[in-house]
Amino acid sequence: MKKILLTFSLLLAVVITSNAQWLAQPITGTAATGTTFQYVDVVNASTVWSLGIKVNGTGAQIAGGAYAKTINGGTTWTSGLLTGVAPTYGGANITATHPDTAWIATFNPSGGGQVYKTVNGGTSWAAQTTATFALPDGFPNFVHFWNGGAGVTMGDPNPAAVATGRFEIYTTTNGGTNWIRVPNANIPVHITDEYGLTNSFGITGNTVYFGTNKGRVYKSTDRGLNWTVSQTPFAGLVYGISFKDANVGFAVSASTGVTTSIAKSIDGGMTWSLVGNTAGLSAKFDVTHIPGTAGTFITTGARINSGGGITSFAAAYSINNGDTWSLVDTSNTSYFDLSFINSTTGWVTSGAPIGGIYKWANSIPLKVTQVQNNIQASVTPNPFREGLWVNMKDNDVYTIVLSDLQGRKLLEKQFSNATEIDTEMFANGVYFYNISDKKGTKSAMGKLVK
Repeated sequence: MKKILLTFSLLLAVVITSNAQWLAQPITGTAATGTTFQYVDVVNASTVWSLGIKVNGTGAQIAGGAYAKTINGGTTWTSGLLTGVAPTYGGANITATHPDTAWIATFNPSGGGQVYKTVNGGTSWAAQTTATFALPDGFPNFVHFWNGGAGVTMGDPNPAAVATGRFEIYTTTNGGTNWIRVPNANIPVHITDEYGLTNSFGITGNTVYFGTNKGRVYKSTDRGLNWTVSQTPFAGLVYGISFKDANVGFAVSASTGVTTSIAKSIDGGMTWSLVGNTAGLSAKFDVTHIPGTAGTFITTGARINSGGGITSFAAAYSINNGDTWSLVDTSNTSYFDLSFINSTTGWVTSGAPIGGIYKWANSIPLKVTQVQNNIQASVTPNPFREGLWVNMKDNDVYTIVLSDLQGRKLLEKQFSNATEIDTEMFANGVYFYNISDKKGTKSAMGKLVK
């Protein structure tokens, strides 16, 4: 098949153990047998969903899979078969909004695919047929929902011909009951033989990014309705994308044979530049910004030898917007897909065949206080009621982000010198603000109470 599906089940000899930073959480049950739980989506501190895949003896993903779920923060996990999903389909990713509600993007290894939804906690899955992903060129790569209604799903160019096709992208406002294909005129033309990668996307507020096998990043600022595209320094696969705000973010590559596989943008993905090798990891599988922090990112990856082979696995983190990176641990665990909701709550999947999911144990300080304030900002009053007033000491352009205790972004606003924020609709509680400049080099953070 034309797709390159990133799986690491050929590397099952890697020893999977708990370590000081991650806590192993076994997934058991009949459905988990022979399943690699490769994708994860955190709903809140209690509810987490994971999607498992099947691979053959050569490590290629094949049809079949399972889901897993916890509703108690990972103390216990349940797993089940994907009842209702076509037996010829395998999983591309999972997104969830509730302990009972989740969606998966699935594909036929020979082409074609479908989005499926569960409303009963995974007991059964129903096809959402208005996102067709029809043969011969249809191939869904991801689905994402912001809430129970608004979602986007994206697949390879269909038809694949550059002259007539575009990436197959759909949006919905009613939970996927009706998916509407985005018109070709709203999507930049793809390159010959360009396609997307399963689960290669990032979400920041209403902005969606996805990567391609040609080192390009597509971007939409309106939940998938209109798109632009940019070229990263990579010639090959873009496997992970994450932005902390409207300006600063990273794209990572899993292409072998590269020595620097992380690129940074400070202008919302318009342009990219390579940054230093991330703690020796020369191939990256995923990257994520930690919500509620000024500049903390985690990336998963591997060391690649001169022959293109993987020699070891690791995860690395930066607390200064990618200027420097440190290893999370040295356990040689094949970490893969990351999902965090705040600085203390997150999970990562693994290439292990069974039980390959880990919860962040918070043994290194990724909390909001770890990045020092280096700009003068006044955010008043505190406590606040109907409004907040933000004043800076200079006239540079800044972005302020407000988030809640769960790390959910509630507001993002760009301004210069001063701005007023209407907070009348905010519930009583504790909130965090993060102010940063366009380059991500200056920041101020704090806690607010209503």
